[in-house]
Amino acid sequence: MKWSPCSSKCPHPTGLRLRAWYQRLTTQALWCTPPGLCVKTRNAGGKKFFINLCVLDEIPPPTPITEQELERMISEEDYTNLWRVPMSIDAPRESKDKSGGACLSADVALNADWFKDCLEPSLVFTTFVITVAMEGLCDKHGEQARLDRDSWTILKNKKYLGDKIPPHRIQKRASTGIADLKKSSAKITEIDNQQHEPRDIQTTPRYKIEKNSVTDPTELTACVHLPGINNINQINLEIGEDRLVLSMTRKNYHLDIFLPFDLDQDSVSAAFDPSTNILSISVNIKT
Repeated sequence: MKWSPCSSKCPHPTGLRLRAWYQRLTTQALWCTPPGLCVKTRNAGGKKFFINLCVLDEIPPPTPITEQELERMISEEDYTNLWRVPMSIDAPRESKDKSGGACLSADVALNADWFKDCLEPSLVFTTFVITVAMEGLCDKHGEQARLDRDSWTILKNKKYLGDKIPPHRIQKRASTGIADLKKSSAKITEIDNQQHEPRDIQTTPRYKIEKNSVTDPTELTACVHLPGINNINQINLEIGEDRLVLSMTRKNYHLDIFLPFDLDQDSVSAAFDPSTNILSISVNIKT
């Protein structure tokens, strides 16, 4: 099983908690992050704080969504939606502003194509991502990164605060096995219709994810229907603190889902039943 740590606890200014993907800086994978835009604000202590939004091809893009749908979710405080913006948040560091004064800065990396095609042209996406980035910084780095979310400014003539862009660290994941079941009564009762795709195009398999309680759930279970898969060795399952990624070595199935919970990675179990072509996954929710 491969891991992808993530979490978010600080509320959105509207009260809506659409969670983002935050990666801990604990691995050796280093990537150069071209600058995108620079946001100026202040932290709780009144110190200047600059957020450098950078771009990386190695970070996956969010699931496609329209401005209208995002605005609806925010206005209706739709807590059930699983939409997220994958991002990697670096630690704040001491920097100097243009006048040489002491300040703090932090890099936040997003998918390069999504940044160019969706965020830059849209004030809705830009505002939302900046808010979520502040949310993640607050969650990961505490009081020094508790930022003013009402009085921030995007710098017009500066895309990056700092003399040199440091390499960005991206979390790697390690895999584990999947148990093989000879008999199973597992069934998928709520599935989306999938049209046949050419072999060289990735296809999202049909799946169902459930929590064990409407309020304060403690466990998630998932069933994924994988027609044509008959061997556990053909399945690659990766689980992060709030992410599930599934791919195949034989079929072009691919599933990449961000979940609105902090998952207990040590509790993950998965079993595949070749008679029904169903992969069953269970994982506890951190409380």
